[in-house]
Amino acid sequence: MLKQNYLRLIQLAKKSYVLGTIGEHFAMLQLNVYGQLKTTHIATNREKLGDIRLAGTDITIEIKTARLAKDGRWTFTIYKKGSQSCHNADYVLLQCFNDEGLAQLYLIPREAVGTAHTIKITRSYMGKYAVYKTSYAAAANYLKNMHLTDERKTA
Repeated sequence: MLKQNYLRLIQLAKKSYVLGTIGEHFAMLQLNVYGQLKTTHIATNREKLGDIRLAGTDITIEIKTARLAKDGRWTFTIYKKGSQSCHNADYVLLQCFNDEGLAQLYLIPREAVGTAHTIKITRSYMGKYAVYKTSYAAAANYLKNMHLTDERKTA
């Protein structure tokens, strides 16, 4: 029921910042459901380290949410001077929504994003980031394994 409520809010959001905030909370919910990953929302973000952090780790994730546009693409702003930057987060999670719900999901490492300012994705996307297409279950599992790897490095 909660998932359907989030999906409905995503459909109704008129402003991009509202869509982004709802998307961040939806991603936190999904990562918790599929991977029992506890996440914390980064409230003050002067360093632009991402939107969420995996609890107990230094792993940060920038969440980007877009609805399908009339041209058949999802467009994500990765960097805008003085406003947005994903370049300091460890990962960028792109959530592509259409009228039916989540259509595509990409978990992209910061290094792969490079200096991109925008990322555009189509329904049949086969570009540079296609290799990072995933599901919430797979993304949560991957992040959980990265967390365990970080713990071993510090032990």
